Amino acid sequence: MVNASNSLSDPDADLHRCNGMDDLFPVTLSQRITICDKNSSAMVTMKHSQQSNTIPPGKKCTISTSKCTTSPVYAADTIGKAQLSNDSPDAQITGERNFSVSCSQLCTEPDDASKATSHSIISGAKPDVNRSFDYTPASDVQHEIKGINCSSRGNKPPFGLRRVLQSNPSSVPEANRFPVSGLERRYYAVFCRLGLSERYQCMTAIIYRKVRCSYLSLGQSLKPRGHVNNFLISVLCRKLYDDCHPSVSKKHYFFSYIGENILKYNNKDQFKLIRNAFKGASLAKKIDECELLFFPICHCKHWFLFVVDLQNHLFAFMDSLFSMKSLYQVVVRGLLVGNFKHLWKAIVDPEYSFDDFRILYPNIPRQGNGHDCGVYVMKCMEIWTPGVALHDYFSAVNIPNIRVQYANQLFFSKRNTADKSLVKQFFREGKFQRVRKSITSDSSESKMTRVHMNRSTVRCADS
Repeated sequence: MVNASNSLSDPDADLHRCNGMDDLFPVTLSQRITICDKNSSAMVTMKHSQQSNTIPPGKKCTISTSKCTTSPVYAADTIGKAQLSNDSPDAQITGERNFSVSCSQLCTEPDDASKATSHSIISGAKPDVNRSFDYTPASDVQHEIKGINCSSRGNKPPFGLRRVLQSNPSSVPEANRFPVSGLERRYYAVFCRLGLSERYQCMTAIIYRKVRCSYLSLGQSLKPRGHVNNFLISVLCRKLYDDCHPSVSKKHYFFSYIGENILKYNNKDQFKLIRNAFKGASLAKKIDECELLFFPICHCKHWFLFVVDLQNHLFAFMDSLFSMKSLYQVVVRGLLVGNFKHLWKAIVDPEYSFDDFRILYPNIPRQGNGHDCGVYVMKCMEIWTPGVALHDYFSAVNIPNIRVQYANQLFFSKRNTADKSLVKQFFREGKFQRVRKSITSDSSESKMTRVHMNRSTVRCADS
């Protein structure tokens, strides 16, 4: 910092002389200079000619390296700006203050520079570029505040800017997750009536290439409190396969009898059946290059889903009735995992290692009766991938609407090549009855179902 004292006009000033120092320390425009006296000091701004490094003739520039006892004050804080030119080398002191007063004032009251800068940032106005002090333009500020709407005008909100939270599936009301129109409900009533009719129940309702399903399987499986049969599960597996080919989805959906034979595997006929299924699936996408393999299984009249996650090395079990520690799952888990490992090494890859595979039981919504397990399996096959929270997508309250949606989607799909005239004729003639929603007010039915399933599990374990 350049210091000019009152002895600047004295040619005999014997401070640190700077012969040629003007080339090393040129004084630029808006240079801050400290005017030091014995008992006071002040910061002033020098204004001079374009050649800023010119020293007045006969005058000697002095560089003071000693520390001043008072704090320098910016030119913006002074009342008037002292002018020092080549014609007038004498310095003019416009004010003084001691160190303690300067510190207290700087801490309590912001100077004009900070006020102007903060005002420009908030209002978006450009600051004065001709100021002598350093500043940060509003355009260079990373977080610029514009158009803040406050409850009281002229005051900042008590909190900072908040980001907008996006809604998630768990915030959607239960009744709106699976909306069903009145038209869909009337068609659903036709399906249920045809499934109960001895005359029409054996007629084909759905044909997905070589996979067929009758009105008996469609209507009685998806009717209120209906138990899903294996034909409807096969239809859904084919539909999921056709909607997104395994070469794209990297998923394989196997018919229910494949998983059931893996569970009960003990002879050569079952080995040939499973081997043909694995080789047939590999024609679309090699089974060892897929990420997920889905095996819906019905054991002791109860549906659950067995998934092999080859990418994350997981054996996942999704059961809406039994937990991981229940005897039912303990029995089927040991059989499925052991038989699958043996069959995979015998059919697909004999050197494949399952040592780092883990057992996973995803958090799944629980069923409130003994009839909805198949619908839970269908929905899990449709939406589950590792990391998906199933509770965020559906619950037991949504099962009646899910039944209605599945009946309409599977039947009216463009891939269904079966004759639809029978349903449309029944619909036009109004030969259908409205199907009421099944409401189980008490838990006695679910308790009896659990007792029955536990007894069946014990019999299966003994056998």
